[in-house]
Amino acid sequence: MKKEIRQPDFSVIMPVFNGEKYIGEALSSVFADPFDSYEVIVVDDGSTDNTAEVARSFPGVKHQYQPNQGVAVARNTGIQLARGKYIAFLDSDDVWASGRFAKSFEVLENNPMVQYLLGQLIMFLEDGCIKPNHIRDEWLEKQMDSVGAGVMTARRTVFDQVGLFNPSYRVGEDAEWLLRAKEKGTVMKKTPFLVIRRRLHNNNLTNAGSTERKARTLKMLRESLVRKNK
Repeated sequence: MKKEIRQPDFSVIMPVFNGEKYIGEALSSVFADPFDSYEVIVVDDGSTDNTAEVARSFPGVKHQYQPNQGVAVARNTGIQLARGKYIAFLDSDDVWASGRFAKSFEVLENNPMVQYLLGQLIMFLEDGCIKPNHIRDEWLEKQMDSVGAGVMTARRTVFDQVGLFNPSYRVGEDAEWLLRAKEKGTVMKKTPFLVIRRRLHNNNLTNAGSTERKARTLKMLRESLVRKNK
């Protein structure tokens, strides 16, 4: 395990609710990265299983429990606790790609105008999982561009400009944040390297139906128009 440091370059924020099945693998993947200037903050959003025990079994992990309020609030709690110059997110059922720290650090240090990065992912299907209808066969096990909190690495200061995640979105909070970030004129850079392996399983929050996704997107766009017309 890495040594505790006073001012880490990165804060890795991991929101989790009843994630005992996968969180150990997720945390192990972060600690396997050779980069050594980071902290890991697990925000436990009211878990009733053994999530806390698994998280606390990793020396150096900061485990913050809160009553269940949704992933947006959990992410916000992590941001408020973060000490790192840069913030990266990892869902508790995904896997960190080794080298993400160093590659993200190099891009952000060499491009001071860039406020956040969006990296690439590989999706894989958990054994026994039924593939969601919105996932195409050709997307599986293929490295590709993506959007969302899981592939985002940001300067902590960007949240001062854009604000935190919107708690009214129990799902899609990262898409709503990215929309506001675009409105604010923030500078984003897509990077060509792998940052996570995204696990698809039967309990994914994002496995919502197309009607629900469309309704959520329309709500975001309406709110955006209201902000622009103020």
